[in-house]
Amino acid sequence: AMEAIGAMLLDALPSEEECTPAENAPPSTILRGLRYREGVTQVRLASLTGISQRDISKMETGKLAIGKERAKVLARALNSDYRLLL
Repeated sequence: AMEAIGAMLLDALPSEEECTPAENAPPSTILRGLRYREGVTQVRLASLTGISQRDISKMETGKLAIGKERAKVLARALNSDYRLLL
């Protein structure tokens, strides 16, 4: 029964062709994805980085450029490479 459920879940996933490669995603989307991957809220990320929750929200919606220095701070907190956020 578990194998059948697993197969159903795999069938429900989008194919590779339907997924947008990360390198084509805007930095705002990548930031949001990294934060979700690490299970961190915007408030928690703000406390880890010293960047305000308001600015993190703006960066995730593309209303504020991340920039190299903030990218380095955010990437360190999210266990990632800052270049993904540029």
